Amino acid sequence: MTIDEVFAEYNFEYINNEVTIQTDFEKIKIYIGDNIDRYNTRGERLIRFLNEELLDIYPITAEGQIHPVFFLPSHITDEFFDSLINNKLIVELQDYYLPIAQETYTRTYIGYDEVMIPNKKKASYGTSLYGTDNVSMENQISAAEQLLELNSMVDHKIAIGSVEGHICLLEKSKKDRDTRPKSRHYNLWKFNERLTNGKFEDIASNFSMI
Repeated sequence: MTIDEVFAEYNFEYINNEVTIQTDFEKIKIYIGDNIDRYNTRGERLIRFLNEELLDIYPITAEGQIHPVFFLPSHITDEFFDSLINNKLIVELQDYYLPIAQETYTRTYIGYDEVMIPNKKKASYGTSLYGTDNVSMENQISAAEQLLELNSMVDHKIAIGSVEGHICLLEKSKKDRDTRPKSRHYNLWKFNERLTNGKFEDIASNFSMI
């Protein structure tokens, strides 16, 4: 499906080059303008950095499966971390907690669906990825390692994969990052599961840690 067809399929309001998408947590306005070529619902050769502190709690399985918690949006990941520190369980995220936390933590409700995020703040509400052109796996890993150094992310590991199934919107940055081979940043906003039946687990299953 084209971007326009995806927006129509999920009844997203698309007026004056601005679309309002519904994620699992809020509505987000995204101004597309004349840059439709920077947006897609599928992507290949993508890079996600995994926080080592979170890996201590949610290690990669013996089968190589990455826990879907690693693909939550940045602001949700921060709230999730805070809840772990304070022994609280956010009801909307209850499936991401370990069994012991589900049994013992104090429950709290956020009410994410009530929030509308303007275009200028959209990046803070997405999942951060990077991507490269069609290069070898060795070169892609090299670009990822350079990004880790550029971003001072020494406490992160590299995962590489793809996004499929029209369950999210990907926004490619305007400028390339200064790596060899060239890379670029992507924002990912997953559409609400009620619309697509797509879960963060579906995204995580297409990535592998290097």
